[in-house]
Amino acid sequence: MRGKLRIGFTQIQCSADHEQNLQQLLKCIDWAYENQVDLIVTPEASLSGYHPGFYSQELVDSLQLLETYARNKGIAMCLGTLWKESDGSVRNQIRSYNKLGQLVSTHNKILLTKLDLDCGVVQGTSLNLIPIEAEDHEGTVCNIVAAGLICADLYGAEGCVNLPKLAQDNGAKILLHSTNANRNVDETHDKVTRDWNTAHLQMISWLSKMPIVTVDNSACPNGELWDGPTSSPSGVLINGEWAITVLNTGNHMQYWDFDVDNYKDINYTSYGKT
Repeated sequence: MRGKLRIGFTQIQCSADHEQNLQQLLKCIDWAYENQVDLIVTPEASLSGYHPGFYSQELVDSLQLLETYARNKGIAMCLGTLWKESDGSVRNQIRSYNKLGQLVSTHNKILLTKLDLDCGVVQGTSLNLIPIEAEDHEGTVCNIVAAGLICADLYGAEGCVNLPKLAQDNGAKILLHSTNANRNVDETHDKVTRDWNTAHLQMISWLSKMPIVTVDNSACPNGELWDGPTSSPSGVLINGEWAITVLNTGNHMQYWDFDVDNYKDINYTSYGKT
């Protein structure tokens, strides 16, 4: 759509079953195609699941099938998944593909959790920006620069670099956040965690003046089915306020239209590796 960038977020149940995850993600792509969505953002570890022993030939085959399916439908993806690189290192990634199915950027999670360490994840060391191709109101093709951050990468930690600010300083106009945090611990823990995550999302959006598209897994991180609330809302934040959210339980797909002229960067010519 000329002048609009339609970004979708897909709150789905991410399990330890690669085939189940794949089928859900294929449905997300179908939904995106039917609703003229340009780019979908999926939860952290949405294809692989979030558990030790995640890597298998089935995962490799599932990724290849998903890449082909999205390319044939013309849907760009910011795909959250654990992955094993050719050097054997395990990464928690956002793999960003354009509408032609080309892998244009990979962000490896920097601020790791205990579950990452249990899965053998190696810490990322740099922030890679995401160029998203769009048409402005005049029909001119341009790029919108986004940054994909995984879970705690957005929230930060004492003594660590402020990744949202680093992204902004390097030209990012939108933050895309994939998360999959702990839940089903006890009532108090779950409520406090959600309140903390919600407050930090709103404050970071307000401080940075950048929209945040955030999406959570609606199962437990280990893949167990869960009928309780997600650990953080899935939705779009603009200037600290929720522009749109979905129910905090179950599977939901929704989108938001961004005005290209407000976010475009016609001078952006590289993938923005920092």
